Amino acid sequence: MAALVQQEDKLAMSSDELLEAQLELYHHGLAFVKSLALKAAIDLGIPDAIHSRGGGGATLSELVADIGIHPTKLPNLRRLMRVLTTSGVFSVSGSGDAACYKLTRVSRLLVSGGLSPMVVGFLYPQYVAALSDMREWFTDERATAMSLFEVANGRTLWEMAASDPTTGTALQAAMDADSRFTVKNLLTDCGASVLSAVRGSLVDVGGGRRRKCLPTSQVQRAGSPSRRRFCSGP
Repeated sequence: MAALVQQEDKLAMSSDELLEAQLELYHHGLAFVKSLALKAAIDLGIPDAIHSRGGGGATLSELVADIGIHPTKLPNLRRLMRVLTTSGVFSVSGSGDAACYKLTRVSRLLVSGGLSPMVVGFLYPQYVAALSDMREWFTDERATAMSLFEVANGRTLWEMAASDPTTGTALQAAMDADSRFTVKNLLTDCGASVLSAVRGSLVDVGGGRRRKCLPTSQVQRAGSPSRRRFCSGP
C-alpha cells in the first residue's frame, strides 16, 4: 500500500503541469484541423491566387476577390489563414485588413503543377474513413488478412480506383505529381552519381503514364539549361 501511495505521489502533477498536459492533449486531438485547413486552401486555390500576384503577396480582400468567395466569408477566411500561417504553410506581415500573405517554401510546392494532388490524395475521404476504423481493424479477427483501407471501404484501394472514376483520377493525379517532382529532383541533384551504372533509359510509371525519362547516358548533362525537361510522354 505504501509503495502504491509513493508511486501515485511521483505521478502527481502541479496545476501548471496539468494545464500544460491538457493543452498538449488538445493539440493532439485537434491536429487534423491543420491537415483539413491545408486541403481547404488547395481546394480554394489560395496558393495559385497568391502566386499570381508575384512576390508582393495578397491581402484578405484580394484573396476573397481572386478565389471567388462572397465578401461575407472574409472573417472565416481570416481564421483559415491564421491556422495556415501558424503552421508555416503561408507567411504574413502586417495585421488587420492590411495583413499581407505570402508563399513559403512549403506553399510554393502547392502552386499548380506541384504537389497539390498528392496532398489532396493524403486527405481523400476514403483514407480518412479508414483511419477512423483502426479499432475494428485491430480487434476483428476477420480483418487479419485485410488492409485498414479494405476493412473501412469493403475493397482494396486499387479495386476502388478501377471501379470508381473519381477515386481513380485522384489516385493517378497524386502519383503523377509525386513522380514528376521526385524524378526531376533526383536527376537534377544526384543523377550522375546514383544512376551512372544504369544502362538504357528510365521509365517513370507513377501515375500510370509511363513517362520516358532521359537516356542515362545523358544524365550527367541533365543539369544544363537545355536538359531540364527530364521526362516526356503522353
